[in-house]
Amino acid sequence: MATMIPSSSGNYLKSPIVVLNSSSFSSSKNREEGNAPTSLSHQHAANVDRTAYGEVNDIINSNSNSSWTSDQSYQFPPLLRRASTFWPSNEVYEDVLNPDHDSSLRKSSVVIAIFNLVATVCGGGVLTLPIAFSRAGVIPSTIMMIFAAFVTDFSMYILCSCARRTGGKSYGDVTRLAFGKGAEIIVTVMLFIFLCFCIVAYFILVKEIWTPVISYTWPWLENKCTDIFKVDFGNLFLVVFIICSLPLLLKTDFHALRYTCYVGFISCFILVVAVVKEAYKLNFITDVGIYKWNVKLWADSYSDIIYAFPIIVLSFFSIYNVLPVHSALVNPSRERVKLVIHGTVFLCFVLFYVLAIGGYLYAYGETEDNILLNFPLANNMILIGRLGFGFTLMFGLPFIFLPCREALFDIPILIQKWRETKIKVVPEKRYVCKPQNGIKNEGPFVVNGVNFDEERPLLIHNSSITNGKKLMVGKTTESLQDKDGRCYESVPSLKRYGSAPLPRLPKIAETEVAVMKANEDCAKDILQSKKCHYLISTLLLVTFGFIIAVTVPGVAIVWRIAGSSLTMIIGFFIPASCYLKIRSSKLVNVHSIAAWLLVFGSIIASIICTFKTIFDTLSSSTSIE
Repeated sequence: MATMIPSSSGNYLKSPIVVLNSSSFSSSKNREEGNAPTSLSHQHAANVDRTAYGEVNDIINSNSNSSWTSDQSYQFPPLLRRASTFWPSNEVYEDVLNPDHDSSLRKSSVVIAIFNLVATVCGGGVLTLPIAFSRAGVIPSTIMMIFAAFVTDFSMYILCSCARRTGGKSYGDVTRLAFGKGAEIIVTVMLFIFLCFCIVAYFILVKEIWTPVISYTWPWLENKCTDIFKVDFGNLFLVVFIICSLPLLLKTDFHALRYTCYVGFISCFILVVAVVKEAYKLNFITDVGIYKWNVKLWADSYSDIIYAFPIIVLSFFSIYNVLPVHSALVNPSRERVKLVIHGTVFLCFVLFYVLAIGGYLYAYGETEDNILLNFPLANNMILIGRLGFGFTLMFGLPFIFLPCREALFDIPILIQKWRETKIKVVPEKRYVCKPQNGIKNEGPFVVNGVNFDEERPLLIHNSSITNGKKLMVGKTTESLQDKDGRCYESVPSLKRYGSAPLPRLPKIAETEVAVMKANEDCAKDILQSKKCHYLISTLLLVTFGFIIAVTVPGVAIVWRIAGSSLTMIIGFFIPASCYLKIRSSKLVNVHSIAAWLLVFGSIIASIICTFKTIFDTLSSSTSIE
């Protein structure tokens, strides 16, 4: 393996070093507890590496009386060694990349990575930005957009930094390695709730975008459906849309839909051009100088700023998308990662700001929470952008349902694993035959949770069929003798769920056949059960999303609730907290000070914006009644 050492120009140079085991950073106990690995000097790293290899050899080759259990895989993550990037220091840090630096899984250049990340950010939240300008005014909204862009850029960078320091590949991995499995459970629950809000918002936008198009194209259809079913045509269309989308929502392989995010980016670009064109036409051709007495530069009150802030922050929300892009980047030096993040945030800021200011200058005080509702359907260019966004939302729903459903399934599994770490494993003795010639017979040998010395192979909890449990080995400790005079040896094993030892199987081949058959039957049962769970969970999510979507007055209230609470915590508080925890042993620097400000600022902003959103919602409900 080659280490990347920074040269005087800041580029990384390759030099051969010994690759460290993951245990070189922390013990198995620390890994289970979620403690972050600490930086090592070069000499100390080599010493720990030799110690790690020595421990493995001792475990495999020695005839000691101790048993050994491994939950760690023998994959040694490659490192990037770099000098401190903050201020002059002789300290050297190690970056743990997952996948490694030269992996074939890394296929994205900087340009492709920027485009992929921008395409995932361009979602339905962009359409609500003009109403933020209408409520808060042009100057405060501009300041808030600049601030949101800066804090989003910083939050994405420190999250990537946490992943590079721990070897984490996902948002949940970083949280677990920083604070333990309990924190991973909390983050998974929050992501599930946030994605539920996204499902509701997408249902509302699909209804608002497609219903006018269908009514404009086939006006007789709306009248006929309203007369027959006696319900709102938009709600009826949403029911038909959900039924037609169910086969797509149940899919787990979206290879054929991998380009839909690019359709969203192109639709956003077309919509920006169309909105700017219509705003220019209104202010400089149709009604010359209308902006002089209609434009709102400042907010009327602080409540308007609090109203707009969550919507603006949410539009940049892409924190959980940055780590997959980081894992696919070729030559992932910190400079290239910064370039991807800076380029993404800058392009999004330009697109979003132009769309927001253009939409506001077209509708002014009559701006809707979905700017498309302010434009007539006869405008062909706006219609193209509307259709593009409509298809993007339709085919983007499965990409929200899949992680939402997986998060729902992961919550009980994570809770169970967290509880298992609190339970002490008690050794249990089993007896295996020892030959009379005095040669020690090591056993039983347990691989992937299957005991090959039992007549009925025991598939213990979390076997390879379900969660890919790692190798577990037991060594012999003492000899006993049964009533027939045959020698036996007692072997420590993991006692789980009251499992009792079973009679020894004379032939290994028969055991292997039994194991294969048991595994095949188990796999079929799991697959059938998973399909049933997928169907039930999808129907529950669809029902919940539909009920909320037809109840709330508009999409703005959904984005405000999600942006004021969950976005602040997931997007800013958790990444900053993980960064401070992982580098707690390092010196204070500009990044750590900014992270502390982000922690306290996100908490304060979340409390104020959430309280304001709830108060406005209750007030509007009371006025309606």
